[in-house]
Amino acid sequence: MSYGKTSEQGISRERLFEMIGAMQEVSQATLAKQWTHEVADSVPVAGKRFGNIFIGIQPQRGFGLQTQAIYHDPALSPPPEYLAFYQWIREDFDAHAVIHFGKHGNLEWLPGRSVALGSDDFPQIALKTLPNLYPFIVNDPGEGAQAKRRSSAVIVDHLTPPLTRAGLYEELDKAERLLEEHAHCETLYPERAHELEHEIEHLLEHAEWSEELPEDDDPLNALSSHLCELKESQIRSGLHIFGQLPEGEKRIGFLLSLLRMPSVERPGLLQALLGKEPDFDLDTLSIRGRDEIEELARNWVNYEQTRHELSGSADVPHNVYFGDTHLHTSYSTDAALFGATIGPDAAYRFAKGEVVTASTGTKTRLERPLDFLVVADHAENL
Repeated sequence: MSYGKTSEQGISRERLFEMIGAMQEVSQATLAKQWTHEVADSVPVAGKRFGNIFIGIQPQRGFGLQTQAIYHDPALSPPPEYLAFYQWIREDFDAHAVIHFGKHGNLEWLPGRSVALGSDDFPQIALKTLPNLYPFIVNDPGEGAQAKRRSSAVIVDHLTPPLTRAGLYEELDKAERLLEEHAHCETLYPERAHELEHEIEHLLEHAEWSEELPEDDDPLNALSSHLCELKESQIRSGLHIFGQLPEGEKRIGFLLSLLRMPSVERPGLLQALLGKEPDFDLDTLSIRGRDEIEELARNWVNYEQTRHELSGSADVPHNVYFGDTHLHTSYSTDAALFGATIGPDAAYRFAKGEVVTASTGTKTRLERPLDFLVVADHAENL
């Protein structure tokens, strides 16, 4: 579809059906049965050329249909216009390779075999033998494997967007501060606690989000649970820049998001800093206690990150040396008793890579000379 605009590139109907006529009969039959609409005389190819680079928009698997519902349909073939897109890339643009950018496209979900695709499988029909590079988000290896198996994609993994703690703001933040003050006053200043309950009730009457509170016999407990869930949610703090690591606070937040999750065998970072078991429920902490352990965790991540960066500075030695720091020769009684016949001079020559006669009487030498040797013979009887 051109939407009334003149296309900068396209494939003629004649060439498209010439290509379709060269397909396997079973594939032609599937296409003819599922797509009976009239194809335009010229099929536009959506995209823009920049010298020897073409940036295109991958066609939908269907036109005028429920695109989400058919995205992973294992039986629905792509319309002829879909095949025209890849035909133009192969034949007219004469591409050396294709980059499918972003998770995920629909080529790898077209009908055909799951593995070892043949010439009658639609991913193979569309792409042929074009090299296929596929930058793919690292947290979805399953669908990345689909692209590898069914479109011969070379997967280039990239990080997820950096995550951070959602926190609270405006009315949500005010509600949390009122709850915290109420917790302090409940025992020592019951009259003030009663006033705070009215303040909280008044705030909730005018807050649109109050309808989202979970059902609970204790409305204050329901509010506390809701605020805690919102505050501790992990949200994106920006987009990932391909080929670059997060920096500054974004890196700290990203590392903390990875370390905070406990497993069956080990606690998350927050549980570890508290000295708790992996199943310890952080929701049992007070608002202040949770904020304090979050701040401690951020400081720990920052400290470890800084320490790691300093360990790679120019002031720290980087060369690796191999040697022996404690060798006994025949001069030491204990070594002589076990049959050692090599003295310090021979040991030194051996360490340098020269051929020496071993205690067994055979000629031997090191394949790689040592960088250092410490002869640590006993002083007795010398």
